[in-house]
Amino acid sequence: MAETALAPPPGRTTRRVRVVTSVTIVVAVALAVLIVPPLAQLDEQAVDLSNKLHPPSWAHPFGTDDVGRDLLLRCVYGLRVSLLVGLVAALTATVIGTAMVRARSGLVVALGGPDRDAGRRHRCPRSRICCSASSSSPCSGPESGR
Repeated sequence: MAETALAPPPGRTTRRVRVVTSVTIVVAVALAVLIVPPLAQLDEQAVDLSNKLHPPSWAHPFGTDDVGRDLLLRCVYGLRVSLLVGLVAALTATVIGTAMVRARSGLVVALGGPDRDAGRRHRCPRSRICCSASSSSPCSGPESGR
């Protein structure tokens, strides 16, 4: 019984693991895109028919394709394009979303905006009686002094 009382809420333990794993993968991909091309002194488009369809080795960690091109370099260059497209899409969505929120809030203010207190219920400061903020008289009750 004591174990269940001290246990974290369900889903809470895996959330941190998922976040750390996701961040690790994104950082590893970004580092691969930045580090692998300068380290590998190969051209990703270079055709070398003598290395055709070789399995993974130290010289070609992912192996080679049917015309002898290094698959690791081709994957890294493909990741470059994918990361760039994702970054541009995220930035575009951020800019458009921010502009829409600003435009909407500016329009609401310019048109007088909705009455924020209309229909909202609140507690009176010195009373436990709930009342409507849109009523003509403020809260009245035994403790409100009225």
